[in-house]
Amino acid sequence: MLPISPSRSRAHLLLLLVALLTFAGPALGANGAKPTAYGTKAAGRGGVDYAIADDATGPATNPAGMAFIPNRLDEAWLIADAQATFRNNFGSERSVPKLIVPLPAYSFGVVWDPSQSTHIGDLFKLGDWGLKPAAKDPPLDFYEDATAASATPTFKATRPEPAVDQLSLRDEAPEATDAELYGGRFRFGIGVFPVSGGAFRYRHIQTEFWPGSIEERTDALMLAVTPSLAYRITKEISIGYAPQFIYATFKFASAVEQPRNVVLTPPFALNAGLVQSPTIRTYSISHDLSTFGFSQRLGIMYSTPHSESFGFSVGAVYQDRTYLQDYLGSSSVDANVQTQKLTFNNLGLLQVINPSIQPNQGFISLYNMRVQNLQMPRMGGVGLSVRPASRFSFGLDYTYIDWHELYRVFRVRLSNPSNTNLLIMSGSSIHVKLPLDYKDQHVIAAGASVVALRGDDLVPGKPSYQLILRAGYNWGQNPVPKNTALPKTPIFFEHHVSGGFTFEWGPYLDLSFAVEHAFMSSVHTGINHANQDFSFSSETVKATVFVFGFGVNF
Repeated sequence: MLPISPSRSRAHLLLLLVALLTFAGPALGANGAKPTAYGTKAAGRGGVDYAIADDATGPATNPAGMAFIPNRLDEAWLIADAQATFRNNFGSERSVPKLIVPLPAYSFGVVWDPSQSTHIGDLFKLGDWGLKPAAKDPPLDFYEDATAASATPTFKATRPEPAVDQLSLRDEAPEATDAELYGGRFRFGIGVFPVSGGAFRYRHIQTEFWPGSIEERTDALMLAVTPSLAYRITKEISIGYAPQFIYATFKFASAVEQPRNVVLTPPFALNAGLVQSPTIRTYSISHDLSTFGFSQRLGIMYSTPHSESFGFSVGAVYQDRTYLQDYLGSSSVDANVQTQKLTFNNLGLLQVINPSIQPNQGFISLYNMRVQNLQMPRMGGVGLSVRPASRFSFGLDYTYIDWHELYRVFRVRLSNPSNTNLLIMSGSSIHVKLPLDYKDQHVIAAGASVVALRGDDLVPGKPSYQLILRAGYNWGQNPVPKNTALPKTPIFFEHHVSGGFTFEWGPYLDLSFAVEHAFMSSVHTGINHANQDFSFSSETVKATVFVFGFGVNF
C-alpha cells in the first residue's frame, strides 16, 4: 500500500467521479459481440484479466481483484482502423471506415478503500512525491527540536558518535503492518464500461431483388454503470460482486425477408402465391430504439503476496445474462419494390382485392417498433497468472459464452402503421422473426509482461519509474453460423495479437498504450436462411485497434 497521509480529499474525488460519469462513447470488441478487453493493460496482454489485479477495471472483469489494489482510477480511449469487404454474384462492396466490433472507445473505473487516506496532494509533488527527503538534509535527531528543521536550526551541544550510519537509518522503515500492506478488508468500486456495441455500414450492396443498391447498417451501444464491492476474506483470498445497470441503444437499416403468410393478410397472401412469391421483402430503417435493464457479475480470487519473488494468482468469474426490457422505438418500412413485383408493375390490381387501396399513396409506412428479448448471454471464466520472477509474469484466461440460449431468433413486432395501404395489406401488427442460431463460444487468451526498465527506489519497493512491456494472443471461436450471417453484423473475428507498454512514473501515475490486431476472418454463405438476397456471398473483416489509457493511485 502507499504511505498513509493525514489528509483526505474525498470532496475532490467526488467531483472527479461526477465529471467522469458525464462522458461515455461508442464501443469496440472481438469475441462475437463481447469486448476482448476493458482496460489498456489487459488489451496489451490479449485480454488476460481474471487473475490479475493491476488497475481499476475490476467492476467489469473480476470484481474480487479490487481487494488487491490501492485507491485507484483508470481511463481508456481507442482509435480503430477497421476494414471489411462483402461480395456476392452482383459485385463487391467495401465498408465505410467505422467501428465494426465492440471494445471501449471510452471507459473508466474507480476503486476506493475507505480505511485508507487519499494522497491527492502528493500527486503534485513530482519527482519524489514526498516519499524521500533530500540527501543533503541531516537526520532529524541532529536537531534539538526533532519535529521540524527550522531555517536556522539549533544543533545539539554534544552529540555522541552514532553506532551506525544515521543517513542510512533514515530511509529504513519499520516492518509494515497488515493494514499498510493490504489495506482494509472492503473495497468499493464504480465504473462505466461497454457491454457490447459497435457501428458498421455497407453503402452499396447489389442484389437480385432490389434495383440499384441498398445500404446495410448497424449502430448499437450497450453501456453498464457498475457499482461494486470486494471483500478480502484473508490476506490471499477475496470475493467480489458487481451489479450492472444497463442502458442500450440500437439502430439499423436492412433488407428484411419474411414468409408471405406472416406479412400479408389472407387475401393479399393468396395473391402473392398466385404470382409465385413465397416471401415478402421490404427495407426497414429503425429510429430511436432504446432500452434499460440489469445484470450482475461475481468473482473470486486467490493471490500470493507480491512481496515474494515467486507468486501466482487464480481467479474465476460468472457473468449473468442481461435482463433488458424490450427495445422501443419506430421504423420506416419501404414496401414499394415488393408491391410493384406482386402486381407486375400494375398497382391498380390491388384495388380488385380491396377497393380501399390507394396506389397514389405509396407503400412506405412508419411503424411502432418493439425489438423483443435481445439480450447478452451468460458467461463464465477462469484465469491463472504466474510470476516466476519479480520482473516477469504470464497469464492465461478461458471464457465460455452461452450464445445459443438467447441468440436463436431475432424478434421484432411492428404495429400501428401510418399508411392505410399497409394497414389494409398487412394488418395492424406484424411479428417478424429472423433466424440467428448462434453457437456457444470458447475464448482463450494468453499474455505476458516484463519490467524492462526500472529506476532507483524512492523508498524501498517504490521505484522512481518503471517501463513494463506486454504481449498477448486471443482466440475466440466464431459463434455465427454461415447460413444466417448477415452483412450488417460482421462479428466473426477469431485470431488477435496484441502488444503494449505502461510507463509508471513514481508511485502514483502511469500511462499505458496497447495495439490489438484482429487478423482477417471470412464467412462464405450458401443458401442464407435469414435473407436470400445474401445467399452465395462472402464477407471478410479485419481491424487494428489502438488503445490509450492512464491511471492514478490516489
